[in-house]
Amino acid sequence: MASVEETHLNVEVAPSGAEHLTYRVVVPRAWPLSASFGPTPEGMLETRGLGFFASANQATAPVISTTATNVPYEIPLDAWARLVFEREGYEVVAASWFPGPNGLFYDITGARPLHEDTFELRRSAVRVQGNEIICLNCMCSRDEWDYAKQVFWVAMISFQLIHAKPSRMEPWLRGAAEDAPAFELAHPATWTSEPVEDPPEGVSALDIRLPGQDEKLLGYCQVRAERLGSAPAPSLEQLDASALVRLKNSGFEPAPGEPAKRLTEDNDARAASVKGWLGGFSSDGTILGGEVTSRRGFIVRDGVVYAFAMLSPRMKNNPLVALRTLRVFEIARATLTALADSSKG
Repeated sequence: MASVEETHLNVEVAPSGAEHLTYRVVVPRAWPLSASFGPTPEGMLETRGLGFFASANQATAPVISTTATNVPYEIPLDAWARLVFEREGYEVVAASWFPGPNGLFYDITGARPLHEDTFELRRSAVRVQGNEIICLNCMCSRDEWDYAKQVFWVAMISFQLIHAKPSRMEPWLRGAAEDAPAFELAHPATWTSEPVEDPPEGVSALDIRLPGQDEKLLGYCQVRAERLGSAPAPSLEQLDASALVRLKNSGFEPAPGEPAKRLTEDNDARAASVKGWLGGFSSDGTILGGEVTSRRGFIVRDGVVYAFAMLSPRMKNNPLVALRTLRVFEIARATLTALADSSKG
């Protein structure tokens, strides 16, 4: 870094027709900005190129490309990035959130076969700019990696969007269950929320739904609060067994022979920051013959257990709705706040 100014340039790129996505990035002096855009990731929605730097005019030479994907709905950025990598044939070998000098980004690296005797590596820095997902993609063959990896890292940590916008992809609304124990939370504006009518004594619940055409339910999440009383808190396994019973009463049938999978840091990275989080599980199954995925999770705070239950299409069948439902689960969990019971005046 002491000599980076001698070997690199801090380049400002104003993409034609997308000046609001103007960015700066530090790249080697010998790497020109290409007029014709090179390899770009194939996203679920339309992806367009913003800039492309190449070290040489060869197919396997190191390149740095910047892309933008318009996503007008709240989705989890890390799950989206993993899905894009997997759809393009990359095996994810490393992924984590990184607090860069110009803001938090998701750092993900993958590998895929290039020829019989080598493979391609790709490392991407993924962030949100309003309702745009911005990817800085660094790619090269394995043979070029040792030369290019430091160049790539300098580009990733120096990348800066000039006109920074909030990271929310859509507005959030308030949802509340005011029966004791009362609580509130946030959800994206494209979803609706409604308290569950006539819950059992000491229980309150809120249904969060994604309506489709003809009032068809596309995605669903329920948050349920119950006082523990003087009894000891149930185990995580007991809480999940009760949640599965409630889901089965709604028509969910777990896939036979497939045990529930424990949520981990890899598939639920933001859980660690949630106060009182106990853990959770996911299961595939069916409802009325349709393939769905269920996710359950549990929080204990101040003598109240909060149960989160999610139902969505399988990722392979409807990735956008699956990602949107997963994000609702995360937002509801992150914004959950207890309210003073109305019964106490």
